Amino acid sequence: MKKYDVSTNWELEIEQANHGRFSIDSLHNIVLSYSQENMDCFHTQSRIVKINDGEVTELYENKFYLGTPIVDRNGFIYVCTSDSVKDGKEERSRLLKIGPEGNEIWEYLLDAPVNATPAIYHDSVLVFDFSAKEQNGHLHRIDGNGALIWKRVFNGNAFVAPQLFKINLEDSILVHAFDDIFILDMDGKTFQNKRIGRPYHGLWVNEDGRIYASLSPPNLLCLNTNLDIVWRYKPGIGFANVPRTDSQGNLYSMLTDRRMVSLDSHGKERWIAGVTGDFGLYPIILSNGDILMVTEQKSGKKAPQIEDNTYLEIFSSDGIKVLEYEFSGGSAYPILDTDGTIFLYTQCRRVYQRKQQVLNSIKMYSIYIGKESSTNIKRIVKNKPV
Repeated sequence: MKKYDVSTNWELEIEQANHGRFSIDSLHNIVLSYSQENMDCFHTQSRIVKINDGEVTELYENKFYLGTPIVDRNGFIYVCTSDSVKDGKEERSRLLKIGPEGNEIWEYLLDAPVNATPAIYHDSVLVFDFSAKEQNGHLHRIDGNGALIWKRVFNGNAFVAPQLFKINLEDSILVHAFDDIFILDMDGKTFQNKRIGRPYHGLWVNEDGRIYASLSPPNLLCLNTNLDIVWRYKPGIGFANVPRTDSQGNLYSMLTDRRMVSLDSHGKERWIAGVTGDFGLYPIILSNGDILMVTEQKSGKKAPQIEDNTYLEIFSSDGIKVLEYEFSGGSAYPILDTDGTIFLYTQCRRVYQRKQQVLNSIKMYSIYIGKESSTNIKRIVKNKPV
């Protein structure tokens, strides 16, 4: 059995914080958005911060909930706000462009609440919104100055984030809207489309251009760039996350009964292995071919014992678990950086029994796997009083 050394380079806790989302910029900084709360756990405002080696720099504040911040190659941040109601009037969602120093450059008003994280294409950005009233979704392409380039309308009420990929070296956009999947060119015109069924989780496109779609009722499709079905897998139970594939075309995905399944490039089962948590976002393929899963386990207990747990688990390519490591908190979200560092987000709750108060906080970890860290820094950031 392989032996892994796991060490934490730094650990950061941000108190009175909730609903965190983050991405990594080209300089390996974490760009994190979160909701600041008062002592009654009510949202007061949202913040965007930059984290470098565990040190926090405040960039931006906004009254609305913020989605996942996406950073382009020049350090500009794109993030969507939620819709909200203020003084009895509904506020529209918007896409914001924020400078590297935290200055708001422009806002683009969307038609409806945001359904997906923005996707950056050169000097433009793609974003989906959804209108419950009209029962349709809109895909906007917006240029770097905040002007609309084009907009496509898709019928239905179920959408997943647009993905960029290449077909015969041509840049293309993949969209799953209601029961249909579309491949668009960069002018928003349909190149291919096919009715495949309702999306259940997101889409995944591998380096060979194969498209994997998790559907409801539970089944998994593999399609080529002509949208022909290569194979279909029905597990008899639901999928718990978005699938991923390795360099050999083997697929990995978690099922809703605390198991992970691996399929070969023809859709045949290679192995099924148990995981500790109830839910995980997606498998991460490590450089040596092993598979890392971060799962969370709900406590199932009522207050004051309401702390969830997060588990980092590694499996060999043939399905043998070689590592399990526990962290406090739930709502786990991992990202593997290009230098092999794993950044992990968890959401924690601390209960003060005497005051009958619950204090939410965010924890961020920088984790090394396979080598020891020379430091193990722990920092606590207290938000400004609200």
